Amino acid sequence: MSVRDFIFTIRAQNLQKLIDEKFNGNATNFARIAINLPADKKPTDIYLYLNGGRNISNKKAKLIEKNLGLVDGYLDKSDDAKAQEQEPGTFTIFEYDVGLAANSHCGVEVISPNNIVRSHTLNDTFLTEFRVKKENLAVVKVVGDSMDPTLRDGERVVIDISRKEFIDNRVFALTTKNHAWAKRLRITPNGERWSSDNEEYRQYDDELNSSKSTIVLLGLVLYSLGRAVV
Repeated sequence: MSVRDFIFTIRAQNLQKLIDEKFNGNATNFARIAINLPADKKPTDIYLYLNGGRNISNKKAKLIEKNLGLVDGYLDKSDDAKAQEQEPGTFTIFEYDVGLAANSHCGVEVISPNNIVRSHTLNDTFLTEFRVKKENLAVVKVVGDSMDPTLRDGERVVIDISRKEFIDNRVFALTTKNHAWAKRLRITPNGERWSSDNEEYRQYDDELNSSKSTIVLLGLVLYSLGRAVV
C-alpha cells in the first residue's frame, strides 16, 4: 500500500468515527450536512467511501471539513497525529520499520500502514526545496556502514516513493527477496550497476548486481533528517 492509499484509508476511518460519534451512526444525516446531500437522495457516496469502493478526494475531504467546522487536514490525520499539536507551516510523514541493508520484512511490502513505527514533522519548505508531495514521502532507517560517509549507520532518511525511474549517480532505497538496501546507481555502457559508497563493501555488491537478483525500487533517497543526500 502506498502512502497515498494509506491517506485514503485514514480518511475513511475518520469518516466512520465522525458518523458514529457525532451523528449516532446515521450516514444519511451526516451526508445532508457534510456533503450537502439533497433530501431526496441516498448517501451512496458515503457507503462507497466506508467500504473502500471509492476514495475520498482532496476536494471532497475539504468540503467535509468545511461543512463540519473541522480544521484543514483533519481527515488525513491518524489518532496519534491528532494528539500532537502541530506548528503552522509544518506537515507530518511516517517512519516505517525498514532497515536499509538489513533483513527487513523479507519478501513483503515494507511501506505499509501495518509497518508504521512513528511520525516525523517537517517544515513545509521541504516540499518546495525538493519539489515533492508529502503523500509520496516516507522515512526509513539506515543499517550498517556500506554507504558511509553518504549515509551513516542509524540515520533516518526521507525517500520519495514516487521516484522509480533510474537516475545516474543517485542513491535509492530498494529491496531484493531477502533484504532492503540503500545503494548508489551507476549507469554504465554495460548497463546499470548498484554500488556501495564505502569502498570496503564494494566486494559484496556483485551479488546484488547478479542476474539472479530481482530488484524492486522503494524510492529515491532525498534527505537524512538533518541534511540533503546526494
